[in-house]
Amino acid sequence: MPNKKQQGMVLIIVLWFIILVTILVFTLASETRLSATMVSHHQQAVMQRADLLKALRLAEMELLLSRMPEPPKKDNEEELEDRKNPYYRFDGRPLTLSYPNQPENIVIRIYDHAGRLNLRRLAPHQMQALLTRYIGTEDKERLNQLMDAWQDWIDPDDLERLNGAESKYYQDLENPYEPRQGLLETVEELLLIRGFAEIFTLRDLNSAFTIYGNNNGINPNLASREILETVPGLSAESIEKILQARQEKEFKNNQDLNEIMEATELNEFIPWIHFTNSSFYTIALQIIDPNITTPPDPDEVQQAFMVTVQVMGTSRPPQVLRVDPYGVLPDSGYAFLPAIDKAEDNIN
Repeated sequence: MPNKKQQGMVLIIVLWFIILVTILVFTLASETRLSATMVSHHQQAVMQRADLLKALRLAEMELLLSRMPEPPKKDNEEELEDRKNPYYRFDGRPLTLSYPNQPENIVIRIYDHAGRLNLRRLAPHQMQALLTRYIGTEDKERLNQLMDAWQDWIDPDDLERLNGAESKYYQDLENPYEPRQGLLETVEELLLIRGFAEIFTLRDLNSAFTIYGNNNGINPNLASREILETVPGLSAESIEKILQARQEKEFKNNQDLNEIMEATELNEFIPWIHFTNSSFYTIALQIIDPNITTPPDPDEVQQAFMVTVQVMGTSRPPQVLRVDPYGVLPDSGYAFLPAIDKAEDNIN
């Protein structure tokens, strides 16, 4: 018969074996759960990507459809000149597209760049007016420095103006770079110009500006709050009136704006108005949580998958110019609606 010491050793070995087996089983179970979680997340990501691509193609088709001729007038239908402009849907409101089977978990918005100010088309007096809007009229020395820096950045030579900045200034920075010496290639490039990063503190410059198209002004039917706050002539009260009024009735001319704002403000705003559309659009696709029933904080940055395209007729897909997976939604008066409350187009 084995003695008690041997029996104790056997018991210890058995206990250790049980412990090791338990650890092994627990580890395998944890790895299995982790693998299952990873597979689930991967499957969800693949499905979201498929939904995004589907929504993007549907939005591109909507842009092509918008350029097709108007259908003949039907009985009891408004005359063509009395219908709402279908292009003004592309002002950032959540859209219900013409084609069915729109992904229910994605809010689709389209922004016409006619509602943004083209930095490549700005005349010097217009840039001076924008800068004055930010810094006021008293600090003339600072205004001269900013204007000279702007013109040095976009002119083709390396000759420095009296208060400007050329290659020598930018090369002496802690992180040196060369000035463009030509028209801007991106909106964000504006912040590289000496002193401009301190002036243009918008959370996203692309909400207000563009580099695409030939328009030299903004369409008030399409403009975001950011650009309305940037151009001269508009008080906070007038901006709110514009954003609210255009949801009910579009502005067809300056007289329509005269009904909601003071004449002195309108006179200052008129040089910036351009009642046209463009062929450049940003499609914003925002994945939503169906469980959310309350609108987000207006001060909270809302992101979306954004694609900037140029529509070139109706016989071929729009040309993709820029893709921003983490774009920031402009505040156009529609951006902060509850995500689950998709607005109807209300376009006849």
